[in-house]
Amino acid sequence: MCAWAAGDLEWVHRAENLAAAGPSGTGKSHLAEALAHRAIEEGMQVAWFTLESLTAHLGRATESGPPAL
Repeated sequence: MCAWAAGDLEWVHRAENLAAAGPSGTGKSHLAEALAHRAIEEGMQVAWFTLESLTAHLGRATESGPPAL
């Protein structure tokens, strides 16, 4: 998917994922921030995780089990 196609956020509505890969300094974080701002403008909620913080968060959730309803 091209960056300009990602900006229309149709992939979000289809519950698809977006992965950005490349060398340091090529704009991956900048692209992710721009897409997040676009989603916020569309009334969506966004979350920002580094790989390290996401794996820690998932590890804690796995240890504690599902939330009580």
